[in-house]
Amino acid sequence: MVRSRRTPWWLLLVAPSVALASCSGNHQILAPHGPESGRVSALGWGMIITATIISLVVFGLLIAAILPGERRGLRRIPPRTYLIAGGIVLPFVVLMTLSGLTVAATDATSRRGDLQIEVTGHQYWWELRYPGTKAVTANEIHIPAHTRVRLILRSVDVIHSAWVPALAGKIDLIPGRTNHLVIDANRPGTFRGQCAEFCGLEHARMAFVVVAQTPSAFRSWLREQSAPARSDPSVAAGRRAFLSEACAGCHTIRGTTAVGDKGPDLTHLASRRTLASLTLPNDRAQLTRWIRNPQDPKPGARMPAVDLSPKELQEIVTYLRSLR
Repeated sequence: MVRSRRTPWWLLLVAPSVALASCSGNHQILAPHGPESGRVSALGWGMIITATIISLVVFGLLIAAILPGERRGLRRIPPRTYLIAGGIVLPFVVLMTLSGLTVAATDATSRRGDLQIEVTGHQYWWELRYPGTKAVTANEIHIPAHTRVRLILRSVDVIHSAWVPALAGKIDLIPGRTNHLVIDANRPGTFRGQCAEFCGLEHARMAFVVVAQTPSAFRSWLREQSAPARSDPSVAAGRRAFLSEACAGCHTIRGTTAVGDKGPDLTHLASRRTLASLTLPNDRAQLTRWIRNPQDPKPGARMPAVDLSPKELQEIVTYLRSLR
């Protein structure tokens, strides 16, 4: 008979912590891609290792306490020693050490950045503004790689929390207060972010993405995003339909009379990768679905359905798809 191998006992202790701490894709705590997230990752590993060592010590003491004194071959240690060492000294040392490391690892709020981006949380999407330019976008934070970027975080409704595990720790967006967070990507890439504070029905779908680009690619992107919407005569019918409907009362398209501020700025909507905070891919079919009935893909979304004829709907979709 072949003897089955047993799972190492230490793996049973460490695996649950690692499994709960890490997620698939780029939403990972223990796979940092920047100095800020590197500090948080090191702290996480330190806590896992410390907790494992303490667990082993506690289990060892329990076994020693169960065995009869003569079988242990050790002289008895006074209970007061156990109480002072294990109940006071050890917890004090461990907690003070971890507290100091936590403050050092999460002190990104006080660091300065070479670039500033204003991040505003709404139910249930993210508004991004680049001070000094006219660029306004939604749910996609573009940054240059190898650059310290300082996020200026605010909320206009309830408490939200911005969290990009691969780049930094999380921080709350509190109504009436401005918080700050520094992120720094050590390579170009795409990193998923998430609202980490329950904020309502669609909290789970309030996601965003950080796109780290080469400095030249970022400057080109920022220049394009700062420009007003292009006026294409071939989509004039859709433009008229958009401006005549309720859409213009909630959204802004720079270069037109649409100056609404309830929903995302749509000036360069077609350049974005997703719709509705990463809920849908940004293609014609999903954009049509989203405009026709926002509650279908995202129940609880603040965007109302607009009563459009099939022709008006397709004209507006064609117009929005031209906004690059």
